[in-house]
Amino acid sequence: MRLSPRMLTLLFSGAVLLVLLVGWIFRLPWLAWATLGGVVGALGTAAFGILAMRGSRQSKVNYPDPGKVAPPIIEASGFRSIAIGGDNSGIIVTGDSSVKFAQTEFFSHDLQISSLEREVDYLGHVLGEDHPDVLSSRNNLASAYASAGDIGRAIPLYEATLADRERALGGDHPDTLSSRNNLAVAYEEVGDLGSAIPLYEATLADRERVLGGDHPDVLSSRNNLASAYASAGDIGRAIPLYEATLADRERVLGGDHPDTLSSRNNLAYAYASAGDIGRAIPLYEATLRDTERVLGGDHPDTLSSRNNLAGVYRSVGDLGRAIPLYEAALADRERVLGGDHPDVLSSRNNLASAYASAGDIGRAIPLYEATLADRERVLGGEHPHTLVSRNNLAGAYESAGDLGRAIPLYEAALADRERLLGSHHPDTLVSRNNLASVYASAGDLGRAIPLYEATLTDAERVLGPSHPLTVTVRQNLSVHR
Repeated sequence: MRLSPRMLTLLFSGAVLLVLLVGWIFRLPWLAWATLGGVVGALGTAAFGILAMRGSRQSKVNYPDPGKVAPPIIEASGFRSIAIGGDNSGIIVTGDSSVKFAQTEFFSHDLQISSLEREVDYLGHVLGEDHPDVLSSRNNLASAYASAGDIGRAIPLYEATLADRERALGGDHPDTLSSRNNLAVAYEEVGDLGSAIPLYEATLADRERVLGGDHPDVLSSRNNLASAYASAGDIGRAIPLYEATLADRERVLGGDHPDTLSSRNNLAYAYASAGDIGRAIPLYEATLRDTERVLGGDHPDTLSSRNNLAGVYRSVGDLGRAIPLYEAALADRERVLGGDHPDVLSSRNNLASAYASAGDIGRAIPLYEATLADRERVLGGEHPHTLVSRNNLAGAYESAGDLGRAIPLYEAALADRERLLGSHHPDTLVSRNNLASVYASAGDLGRAIPLYEATLTDAERVLGPSHPLTVTVRQNLSVHR
């Protein structure tokens, strides 16, 4: 006899209740919790599950690049240190609130991932590999990998899920469009903007055609595309798209919707990246107040807003407000997210940068060194954030006068960025500027000036003559000529 999905669900629910009852009667709490973990995983298809289908890129983590780089130029998981990054790097999960609460309060990334892995295996056997729920579970598992910083497992699973959704559901199915968006987010996270931007642009065009211009997923796609433009240093295209997306979200979703708050944060970040601090700070401050009121003080987006506001305070030299806010954001992130979460590592990097800006190299260097070691362990040696940490540690060594350690680390950081991001990526241009600066500090103008000249030419062509990084390189060159 073939059982219907409804009958399977009833039988599965009965079995779960039986196991929970046994665990309670015989005082076996581990059995109850393990079973509940499986339940959360199984329910994820319907609730936690539609997960990255909204895929709204939220806050951009600010990873300030020290050294001779203009302070407003920031790296993040949606923006890069004059490199990359993203606080809430990547996909914003929107599912049933009770399921999300259970995962946040009770389950680590490892337990969440193992639960989703069991779910994918179980549903694949019961429903078949091409069933929409199985494909959603695979999407969710990829998103869990990405949330844990394991992009190496996330991207292949996103790619495979997209191929299967295109084949099983068709290219215009909303789930297929969500898979394209999520894959683009993952590409952006690893700095592969050459793959991310065309995929974002195609996904936006398809979503507008299929869903209509005001659909929330269309607004998310616009936000994500603006983020990618900003990550590539194309602020001229990013800001108008962010402004239009914010206006549409306020009109369609309302001023307090989490996606609207994300748009405000992202626009503030773009203003700061363009050097327009007069518009960035008030928008950051208002966004943090609204995020605390709407989402609560411990919500990851609220923690990101605190981090980002501290970053813009730092960029204008207001370290009296920046450092306490960075310290509080780090403490809260460690408590809420755990010590190895990518956002926690970003907060440590940012706090170290603030210490360095304040001249407190004695606290900056150990924190940079620990953050670099943790990023290499958690994210891998080639992750864009790891490259930022190497650059920042080199800058701290330079500030301490330890050029013997600074120069080789700057050279290695530049070589890695050229290989992984390309010679014209904004982060690569930052590394060139910084290496030229340390050559100049060592009195080696024969290497510094040609490197400054080449960097200035590329920065003017890629970023424009008035971009803060371009201005910084030009000023550095004029000083040493």
